Amino acid sequence: MKYLSHPVKVITIVPRLPRMIDGVGDYSLCLAQELKQKHHIETLFIVCDPDWNDHDAVAPFSVEVLAQSSDEELFKLLCRLEDQASVVLFQLSGYGYHKWSIYSWIVKALIRWKQRSGDRVKLVTMFHELYKEMGLKPWRHRFWFGPMQKHLVKQLSQISDVCVTNCNAYAKTLRAFSRGKHSNIPILPVFSNIPVPTALPNLSDRQRRLVVFGLQGTRARVYNQSSSVINEFCIRFGIQEIIDIGKPTGLDLQSRLILPVTEVGHQSQEEVSKILQNAMVGWTFYDANLLSKSGIFAAYCAHGVVPVVTSPTQPDDNSELTPHQEYLLVNSSDQIIDSLPDQRLQTISDRCRHWYHSHTLFQQAQVFSQILQNDSTSRRIAIAK
Repeated sequence: MKYLSHPVKVITIVPRLPRMIDGVGDYSLCLAQELKQKHHIETLFIVCDPDWNDHDAVAPFSVEVLAQSSDEELFKLLCRLEDQASVVLFQLSGYGYHKWSIYSWIVKALIRWKQRSGDRVKLVTMFHELYKEMGLKPWRHRFWFGPMQKHLVKQLSQISDVCVTNCNAYAKTLRAFSRGKHSNIPILPVFSNIPVPTALPNLSDRQRRLVVFGLQGTRARVYNQSSSVINEFCIRFGIQEIIDIGKPTGLDLQSRLILPVTEVGHQSQEEVSKILQNAMVGWTFYDANLLSKSGIFAAYCAHGVVPVVTSPTQPDDNSELTPHQEYLLVNSSDQIIDSLPDQRLQTISDRCRHWYHSHTLFQQAQVFSQILQNDSTSRRIAIAK
């Protein structure tokens, strides 16, 4: 890697940071640590949640916390800090900044700041998510807020100097929104926030164990949508135990599932890794076209756990991943393959690990280093399938 003659510093805007639970915050801190250690790029964080106050958890990084979530506060802070950095990196996950993902105050501040700063400081936006489709149910918030979310994404794509995202579907949308400004958008599927050991046992050396890991709401959807399918899957594949990892769902899991369920609650990253290393299968409820943005899916793949996905949509041809090659798609008992030998499961385990290793934290930091150091080749980089 070729470094600039002067240190690079980036201002990274995040919803919040550890020890608060926030996937984008975890992602941003991991990336900042890798950029500092491997590429000599320093990060100064702007945290938008006024309630965050855990500087010790992110030492030695400097953190500025907004006193209130307002465009005026953010604009003034950016103006004060802009001489300290050559890049502002906005980590966008709309619901992290506003209950209904209406983060117009941030976009307003960024537009005003860009008009003031011009080309002196580059704006890079990492689109972790875009917007919810409007839908047809007026009693659901997406019916009212979907168009507003879409407008904010359009504005951001047009004012950003570089757009980065985590899946093909989002990149296609951003190219259209940016009116030709961003023809090549780096695609970086999320890396696992759970540490991955260098050596992993084959499935034949693991317990016949199924894991359900993730946020409380995601795991509740797994059980509400898929309990009967999970039961059928466990019978056909000889699964002997189910491990539930995370904040309790509040559901009576034992009454829904035929196998013993061990609810281990919230665990450290190291403990989660140990559990995954000794599991065969990991289940999640997620859109099959957006799996590359799921940190839970990334953790399963990184640990060689066979991902089983219940999806509200069918995968299309643009998806980075192929069902029954890098994961199993199981939306009903009819989709469970009767005669899938353990060797085939091992092949899927190997394939999903291979896919994951094309975009690890190490590799993503290399791409971001090029972007942040204004390397023109960064615009031609796309890490996907």
